[in-house]
Amino acid sequence: MSKMKMPRKSTSIDMTAMCDVAFLLLSFFIFTAKFKKSEEVAITTPTSVSTDSLATKNKLNIYCEIAPNGAVLVGLDNDSLMKVYAKRLSDSKQLALTPEEIDAFGTKTAMGMPFADMKAYLGNVIKATPGLVQNGIPVVDSATNEFGDWIDASAFILADLQSKNPDIRYNIFVKADQKTPFKVVDRVLQTFVSKGQDQFKLVTTPKDVPVGTELYYMNREAEKKKAN
Repeated sequence: MSKMKMPRKSTSIDMTAMCDVAFLLLSFFIFTAKFKKSEEVAITTPTSVSTDSLATKNKLNIYCEIAPNGAVLVGLDNDSLMKVYAKRLSDSKQLALTPEEIDAFGTKTAMGMPFADMKAYLGNVIKATPGLVQNGIPVVDSATNEFGDWIDASAFILADLQSKNPDIRYNIFVKADQKTPFKVVDRVLQTFVSKGQDQFKLVTTPKDVPVGTELYYMNREAEKKKAN
């Protein structure tokens, strides 16, 4: 008796469900992604060789940017901290910033304006006025060194964060352009020191270790030990 032959049918897989899931995931990542905000000033940092790894966890990261023309700006990690910064400056210097102006402050990666011009500048930010330029925080001479007030405001924020987490510490990054006048950089560093902050990191563009230097041979020895 011959075996019964089963009819052959083409195999097909319904991909509708998988496509739906893929589009749902894609939509989720698009709507939840946060795009990096553009920098307030274009800064070309000098190059350097370094083996340090910078830890930013459990830190209040303060970014001091110094433009080629010497304009000094300060930024914190995120929008919420920048809003707290604006509120503290408004209260301590009696700037009378409105909630809308504080929100506008928070949209910036860094801020740097004389206190007398702050309110007018933020008003123009709200109006989306084109061509806005930040003049920088006055820092060059001691008579008008408002930069110290910004450091005091950041110290207030740090104290508030430490009341909730005692392990939080300062991380101060100073990022200056190659063409920035040295007297401005020196004045910024002196102001930090005068406020009791004598540990800061200068942001540079990393480059390869020069061949034949002591650090070059140290790195080669470390690599050999790892290989063994």
